[in-house]
Amino acid sequence: DDLRRRWDDPDLARVGDHPVVFAGLGSHSGAYLQGEYLTSFDPPAFKRFIRVSRKVSRRLLPWTRGNAQAGVGIPYIDYARGDGLSIGPGQDREWSAILVDDATPWVFQYQGLWGNDTADPLGGERGPAGPRYERSGAVRQPWGDVVGWSGLSKVAPSHAVAVELVRRRLELLDADVESLADELEQRRTRLRADAASGVSVNATQEAEMNALAADRVRFADERRRLEARLSSPPPEPGPHDHLRHRHQPLTPETHVRLRLLSGWSAVSTPLLLGVLGLVFLPDRPAAIMSTVALSTVVVLGIEAGARRHFTRYLVGVLVVVGVGLIVGAFALSLIAWGWRYAVAGTFWVLGLVLLVANVKELGRD
Repeated sequence: DDLRRRWDDPDLARVGDHPVVFAGLGSHSGAYLQGEYLTSFDPPAFKRFIRVSRKVSRRLLPWTRGNAQAGVGIPYIDYARGDGLSIGPGQDREWSAILVDDATPWVFQYQGLWGNDTADPLGGERGPAGPRYERSGAVRQPWGDVVGWSGLSKVAPSHAVAVELVRRRLELLDADVESLADELEQRRTRLRADAASGVSVNATQEAEMNALAADRVRFADERRRLEARLSSPPPEPGPHDHLRHRHQPLTPETHVRLRLLSGWSAVSTPLLLGVLGLVFLPDRPAAIMSTVALSTVVVLGIEAGARRHFTRYLVGVLVVVGVGLIVGAFALSLIAWGWRYAVAGTFWVLGLVLLVANVKELGRD
């Protein structure tokens, strides 16, 4: 959804009937708005760690929930300024469209990479795969299911089609509700007959009947919502309503800040790898881990400053430190007092917190 734009989107630049795509320098990405983008590269070797870090960031830091690149990543600046060579009808260089599909031999038969495979563990220096296949050999979703990949499976082509789809759904719901009513009546009759004849009622059958009754209520509720939608259609959605994260270029920056961002994007990855290399040194593990932890906090702090959310990052660090201190204090209390006193203290603290919450609730009443 975040890659799709409507034809009337103000972000979409056009030359006549031709949309303009601003190609990223070196990244092969395409942008709707020309400019410079601060983005992240996700090394395949660390994809699980990055996925977990982003889930944690979105759960603990509410301001990152709309950011598709929250969490850990290798930052770089993607240049899509639109000041280079223009290719297309009436531009610096013309081009002719050539249709490729499953009948094109080099598309269907070749599953290799379009370039040298350096076996780079980070995945950055490997040749790209072709238009039909991923690097793994699986068929790309943009090729095999372009409608589903672009998020258009759930979008009606027009308002008239949407109304017709709602009416068809209402007809199906009517049929489903009628069928459920008949089946419920048959099951209810059977259960009552069994009970009247002294046969023990099957709990599983009764649970299935209850589930059918719940489905009938759910279908009836859906029917009421759809009928209301037909009588008062919703307002037309805006061009950006379907976007979860609208990727925008960097705002105009001073020359000094741009130099800092460029320099940081160049040194951040080697610095991060150097910090990770400290973990494997054999001597003084406590000092090494402290250095790694401190260096990680500093690196992420610089990254947060570059992305203009240093204050929120600092709050997150303080929260983590606070939780660590509480856990450490609990562990020390286990050692100093014994586990019974520590557990008793935990219950007392929880009770106090609950008491405060209840008193506040009484105050509201």
